[in-house]
Amino acid sequence: MNKNTYDVIISGCGPSGSLLGYLLAQNSIKTLIVEKECFPRHKTCAGGIQHRALGLLPYDISPVIERTISGIYFSFKNKNILLKKYSSPVMYTVKRSAFDNLCAQKAAGIGCEIKFGEKMLKFELAKNHINVFTDLNEYKSRILVGADGIRGAVHRHMIKNRKINRIIGYEVEINANNNSENKNKTANIYSDGAGNIFDFTDNIRLDFGGIKRGYCWVFPKNEILSCGIGSPSSNAKKARQYLSVFLEKFYGQRNHSGRNFKNMQISAHGIPVSAKNMPLCSERVLNTGDAACLADGFTGEGIYNCLKSSLIASGSIIKALNYSDFSFSDYSEKVNNEILGEIKSSILLTKIFYGSINIFYKIITESDSVFSSCCKILRGEKSYGNVMQRLKLLKF
Repeated sequence: MNKNTYDVIISGCGPSGSLLGYLLAQNSIKTLIVEKECFPRHKTCAGGIQHRALGLLPYDISPVIERTISGIYFSFKNKNILLKKYSSPVMYTVKRSAFDNLCAQKAAGIGCEIKFGEKMLKFELAKNHINVFTDLNEYKSRILVGADGIRGAVHRHMIKNRKINRIIGYEVEINANNNSENKNKTANIYSDGAGNIFDFTDNIRLDFGGIKRGYCWVFPKNEILSCGIGSPSSNAKKARQYLSVFLEKFYGQRNHSGRNFKNMQISAHGIPVSAKNMPLCSERVLNTGDAACLADGFTGEGIYNCLKSSLIASGSIIKALNYSDFSFSDYSEKVNNEILGEIKSSILLTKIFYGSINIFYKIITESDSVFSSCCKILRGEKSYGNVMQRLKLLKF
């Protein structure tokens, strides 16, 4: 096997691609990851890692965890702020640049080759291999994996002209230490423009009701607060408008430099949620993570399912290489059974929740048992399927 020939080539070095590269290299499979960016790089993301995701990772990520979250500040249309606490951690916050870089280092450290600053352009299926073309090189591989999101070449080839369900996310980062009302305090304690005090040591903030089928969030890191909003892409304009209203109340009229907060850089990103009959694989090719449109339909969170899809993909790829069967029907079956069923339930729960948002918001904030159930989903102790079964019993 020459230097430009591999068993597996992965396009994209985000958490999905890095984990898959780690697992394959661990099994002595010659693997190459091509990544168009140079790490560490900025990634628009709230940076929340659900507790259940830690169980999928074969290595420790504690060096890049910035906050351990066990509480949530709830508000409805930016009013009546209420803090609810859980007895155990439900999630963790990270800077995606640091988290993704750590995952890449773990993959490289175990023998996976990574080429940064190299963009995959296209590929061609040959009789017994795939020809992969980047902007710098040409390669041959027995298997190609798309882990490069919804803009990647593998994803675009796989879905062709099919419609994707998308959540639009907007985000801005605030330097908490420089808040005008936060002088001489740590980044843990934050005072907003309306005089409310938030302790972000181990709490996040979620605001509902301001946008149809969406919510605002505040996720704390060590030095910054990630503030954003997520909603269906059809609500993009209204979502951005409400985020401005939310920021004005939360951050105050002006930041520490005296510049209007509206001049702060707001980043946007699309979050893909699987539509019906979305293809996951073809001969010698498969998609994982966002490239497979596996984000959670209720929260918009994508890291857990991207890691889980890579775990499933690693087993399927090892089997394919051993038996020279590159249809990946087992991958498609397992993703459908273990991931897509939950996504379907999350989409249905979204319709039910936002269809009666006033009722369900009141239930979550006033019922300790319902709040506990939500936390158990984030911890991996319950599933959306469990919740949907309970709702059926309650005849919602």
